[in-house]
Amino acid sequence: MHFPEFKREYVVQYWRTNWTQDPFSKMCYSYVSKNSSPEDCKTLQKPLNDLIYLCGEHLCFDFIGTVNGAYISGIEAAERIIGGYVSDFVVLLLVLTLISHLK
Repeated sequence: MHFPEFKREYVVQYWRTNWTQDPFSKMCYSYVSKNSSPEDCKTLQKPLNDLIYLCGEHLCFDFIGTVNGAYISGIEAAERIIGGYVSDFVVLLLVLTLISHLK
């Protein structure tokens, strides 16, 4: 899937943290506990009110605690955000194509 070029004016709001400067994190990192499962990550990936989408290394079960996990999680969140728009656009194109053939 091809994403449009990033433009700062498209961003409504974001929140970035820096755990190396955070006095409460104590340089922590994510890890898989004995009773964890991929379902835990899937639960955390669910958007809140279709407005807030989370991503990060802690949401990619196969690569928890890695840069790869953060990257994959970010791509998945972006696909969830624009996926609805892309599918709506495809449906619209199909409808317009059908209408044009009916004439």
